[in-house]
Amino acid sequence: MEKKVVSRVRKVGGSLMVTIPSDLVEAFGLRAQQEVTLISREGEIAVQPVAPRPRRYSLEELIASMDLSAPQAPEEAEWEDAPRVGREII
Repeated sequence: MEKKVVSRVRKVGGSLMVTIPSDLVEAFGLRAQQEVTLISREGEIAVQPVAPRPRRYSLEELIASMDLSAPQAPEEAEWEDAPRVGREII
């Protein structure tokens, strides 16, 4: 989809700002304070949304989300039943 929109460059403090029309905001799923990458190429400036960083979970959250009643995968059982070869503490 290529769409050309005319917008005005405005001065805000010591920076310049360009507004993005709401239909483009919705089409690209943008939100206020989201990071974007500005790409300069062949006399144009392209704006590209930065993919959100994956959420980091705490150890407590990961443990709380475990389903201890779920059946053990065959690969896990094989690993569990393998002979000990080091100084593992079980």
